[in-house]
Amino acid sequence: MKIKYILSVVLLSTVVSGANAQTIYSVSDCERMAIENNRKLQNAKLSVEAARQTRKEAFTNYFPEISGTGAWFNANHGLARTDISTGGLLPPELGTMLPPELLGALPSSIPVSLLKNGTVGGVTATMPVFAGGRIVNGNKLAKVGEEAAGLQQALTEDEIVFTTNTYFWQVINLQEKLATIGSIQEMLDRLQKDVETAVEAGMTTRNDLLRVQLQIQDVASSRLKIENGIAVCKMQLAQFIGADTDNFELQYSMTKNCEKPLAIYCDPQQAVMNRTETGLLDLNVRAAKLKKRISFGEQLPSIGFGGGYLYNDLLGKSNNSGVIYASVSIPISGWWKGSHAHKRHRVLERQAANDRADKIELMTVETKQIWNELIEAYEQLLLAETSIEQSAENMRIVENTYKAGTVPLTELLDAQVLFRQSHNQYSDAYSVYRIKELRYKQITANTTGYRNIK
Repeated sequence: MKIKYILSVVLLSTVVSGANAQTIYSVSDCERMAIENNRKLQNAKLSVEAARQTRKEAFTNYFPEISGTGAWFNANHGLARTDISTGGLLPPELGTMLPPELLGALPSSIPVSLLKNGTVGGVTATMPVFAGGRIVNGNKLAKVGEEAAGLQQALTEDEIVFTTNTYFWQVINLQEKLATIGSIQEMLDRLQKDVETAVEAGMTTRNDLLRVQLQIQDVASSRLKIENGIAVCKMQLAQFIGADTDNFELQYSMTKNCEKPLAIYCDPQQAVMNRTETGLLDLNVRAAKLKKRISFGEQLPSIGFGGGYLYNDLLGKSNNSGVIYASVSIPISGWWKGSHAHKRHRVLERQAANDRADKIELMTVETKQIWNELIEAYEQLLLAETSIEQSAENMRIVENTYKAGTVPLTELLDAQVLFRQSHNQYSDAYSVYRIKELRYKQITANTTGYRNIK
């Protein structure tokens, strides 16, 4: 009987623990899930596939254009009808030999009807020989589009990783503040018991007890706000990474003595030249040049040659024919219009070059600014670490002196507030530092080796 009871308890504990089990995600897990499930990135991948198909479509212009036609018809009367005069059909010699009665019976004209039904068909193949460079440059332009779609996908992935980390460290920051509040509540609970005992013994007034209770209520209010904030941030993170539920925990470690940012420093100008955005700007300039060449090629003649097989049965007899041909198309009336189009593309090319130069300068400034923000965040983190040590020591000293009766209760409550503020400042500084560090690594990815964009 005891064995059955023990087995039941073990089984019930297993079921309860399984029901209460929560999934644990690290920041790497969140990044992976966001990359797999984010719809914006899925659309970016689809854009890459669409650009790849566009390139393959452009490549088919190198091959002959093959077309086939066929038709059958049956009319209610011949499509070609006429009357043939009989007067000119009989030679004069024959007319003198025939009796007048027979000549009078002959009609003056004979109706003829042709093409009442028939069948036609054929297959032709035309090979472009010269198209003003439009086929070659069109293929190059399609390849540029595919490369641009790939770089845009990389940028989208960076954006998703950055947003994921932002949500992740928001939750961690609030959880650290919640843990700090938990330790403060334990201190206040112990302090409340001590003050209640002192009030009963007549060693202090009820004002001190009221101060402690008000502090407890203030901390409880802050705890409620932080718990609600954690719930909202978790829902945002779960939606962004595609998690089925927000009932999960986050795995992290807020290690002290973080590595100095100097280890990942990169020259701003070198970093900018290797950025994905710069690659997109280069492709934009290349695309503008290719479009200009295509517009110029539209003013040049197009030459092609081909051959075909033709079949028709229009007069009750089959006819088969083979044919070869050459074609030349000269856009004479389009030269005037095309000259203006070519000039327009030349202007657009210069605009693309100017836009590239301007944005490279702005990105250089941005790189320097993000580096300065990273250094500032690191210095703030060091100051927060020092503040924690100082507030902890101050708390220990004030608590001991309060127990010795040499300082009032307000000093101890103020020390607890400072202790809480220092821990909150550290969690804020740590989350900001991690976000700034990630952003700097992303914009110097190809230089620092953080990620290689293919």
